[in-house]
Amino acid sequence: MGSIAIMRYNLIQLFLQNEQSSHLRKMIVDLEVPRFDSGCQFSQDPAISYIWSEKNLNDDQRRAILKILTAKDYALILGMPGTGKTSTMVYAVKALLMRGSSILLTSYTNSAVDNLLLKLKAQ
Repeated sequence: MGSIAIMRYNLIQLFLQNEQSSHLRKMIVDLEVPRFDSGCQFSQDPAISYIWSEKNLNDDQRRAILKILTAKDYALILGMPGTGKTSTMVYAVKALLMRGSSILLTSYTNSAVDNLLLKLKAQ
């Protein structure tokens, strides 16, 4: 019963008449495109420096992490199996933790999140 009450509460919050609820409705219901910050001070950000210094990342992975780091709303990482999504996310999580950010990791399967957590623990 507790989890149903939480889901009901969260759904009600989505339809309140305030600025935060309106923004969430636009993203979730209206599928508004996420926003990204273009005015970051990259030279002063240790998370960005960390990503540029990491030799195990290829250019696509680095670009994906930079998108994550500049996301104002959310960022999705999509790709075919074996393309390096989990490895990319390990570095992205480490960079976000350098900033003290809150992180929500989700996936279609529990095993994908488990694999990511195991890789994080190994590092």
